[in-house]
Amino acid sequence: MRKEATLEQWGALYEIGTKIKELHPWEEFGDLDLIGIGYGGEEPVFFNIIGSGGSCYGITVYEGYEALNGFMLLATHETMNVSAEYAMAQVRNLTCYWGSRNELTDKQRKIIKDLGYKYRGKNQWLYFVSFEPGYWQYNMDEDEVLRMCGYLQDLELALCCCQKNGPEVDFEKGNMLFLEFSKDRTTWSMKEAPLPFLSYQINALAITDDNLVVALKEAPRG
Repeated sequence: MRKEATLEQWGALYEIGTKIKELHPWEEFGDLDLIGIGYGGEEPVFFNIIGSGGSCYGITVYEGYEALNGFMLLATHETMNVSAEYAMAQVRNLTCYWGSRNELTDKQRKIIKDLGYKYRGKNQWLYFVSFEPGYWQYNMDEDEVLRMCGYLQDLELALCCCQKNGPEVDFEKGNMLFLEFSKDRTTWSMKEAPLPFLSYQINALAITDDNLVVALKEAPRG
């Protein structure tokens, strides 16, 4: 059952989102450059910074390898002869955007008003959405707000350390900036690391219906 986030929880998310914007990460990272954060052996979380072209700004968070695979489909849809609309319909992520007022729903604008934020102009309105495969974007629920808040706090750490004395990362060779926390989160390290895969991974299809197997063998190739 869906549970809505409290205004206090939204406030914490907007606070860290505002801090991220002040770091201008899109000035250092390209739209296809990725930042990974590992949590003591669990599947990493991957961050995609949007805005190097100057037309729109945002941060998308891909939780785990399956979600990263959706990003790879989106990034390579043209070479795979897949429409952008189809690729977008397959992604799973948590996203924050800095957009225009007319992009927001009434509910999103009410949250901003209740928190006391005032935005003016294009690419200034901070809002958050969640994407699931097969669904239109929707407002985050409580669990998503809490997760996103934690992710952005960790991203702020990675960005600040990178700006001060971060490692050189060759993104064009399939590497990422990687922040690794210890299991108890008391220590961490930052390094250049290879991406787990560089293209969309097509899932294998297992057919268990014998009649279908026979029909497929007899079907003309195409």
